[in-house]
Amino acid sequence: IITVASTGESSYMEGVVASGSRVVRLSPLNAGIAGELYVQEEATGVKSPAPKVSLRLAHQDTAFVNIAPETFSATTDSLGRFTFEKLPADSGLTLSAEPFTYKGKTYRFSNTALPRLRSDAVHDMGRIFLVRDTLKESAPVIVSSNVMDNNRMGYKNLSPLITPYYVFSEPLSKENISVSLAGDSATVITPEIKGDTLYLRHTAPLAAEKSYSVSIVGYTKKGERLTVDLSGDAAFTTNRGLYAVTSNAWAASSRYKATFSVNDTLWVKFSDSLATVQWSKAAKVKKSIYADNESPNADAWIKADTLFVKMFETFDDSLAAGDTVGMNITAHAKNGLYLQGLTVLTELSKAPVSSSSEASSSSDASSSSAGSSSSVESSPSSSSSSAAAD
Repeated sequence: IITVASTGESSYMEGVVASGSRVVRLSPLNAGIAGELYVQEEATGVKSPAPKVSLRLAHQDTAFVNIAPETFSATTDSLGRFTFEKLPADSGLTLSAEPFTYKGKTYRFSNTALPRLRSDAVHDMGRIFLVRDTLKESAPVIVSSNVMDNNRMGYKNLSPLITPYYVFSEPLSKENISVSLAGDSATVITPEIKGDTLYLRHTAPLAAEKSYSVSIVGYTKKGERLTVDLSGDAAFTTNRGLYAVTSNAWAASSRYKATFSVNDTLWVKFSDSLATVQWSKAAKVKKSIYADNESPNADAWIKADTLFVKMFETFDDSLAAGDTVGMNITAHAKNGLYLQGLTVLTELSKAPVSSSSEASSSSDASSSSAGSSSSVESSPSSSSSSAAAD
């Protein structure tokens, strides 16, 4: 470091001599730095070089007359490599770079203060990763869906068979996608991506009368991370699904308490056409009605949306009039919906034992009265009703 002093006559005060000094820093121009600029895609983790990026070196300390040149520049090659040569040794420099655009995204370099450079040596900075500028980019948004409106208000009364989908403003990456469905832990969701649309596939119907919140974490094809929380008002709700519409086992009036005998046919009409029915043991009954196990005690058949049941003639053996009998079924509709745990209860009436016409007439009368009233217990889609006769 050399201090240079000078004297001279002041231009403002005639006859007065002024003096001043300036510091000149002298450093050998034989140092250098080298390194690589890279970007890393968030979605895939792929690392790629940043070519044609302009870099600049400037002195940290400007309190002296800088050795020419005052700044130094370089540009990365096709592999992202850069080199600065003939730099002043033993001097403090700051490295900066212009923004770099890769696959539609902006990446930036944070200004870096270099250590004091050594004479006749190249300082290797290694591989430097540029930082993506998230402030300059808007996050991808959902532009349409079949389970919520454009104001992110979830739809109500949706079929449990619905396949929810969400259309985003950008194509999505099939890698590292995660979707969770809150509301029914038993439902298994398989996310499927087609371009800009995310489908929530499920093999079994969604639960009936449930509110579902959706959480989505993934990436766009450009590598932009997205996190979407569709809860609260954005949650969608399913409808009743398959349910019992009406039955001759439902009380038509609170004035009557209906009974069924082995000569009567019980029927239940459902909201959709039936495919199959499974039978289970009914609770709180003297005897359960079965039609499909190893020891059936009733006949059952399906006609479109209605299930018909007729007990065997031997069903009431060892039973007394007034005993409670019933069936517990799981009904499966042709469209895939199902209703689990529908329990229909009724009071048994003994069929007259006679070969005369009176017996036949009595049987017909019993059948007619069975079609007018009874009692039923069911899942939330049905209601129970019974009352003593006046």
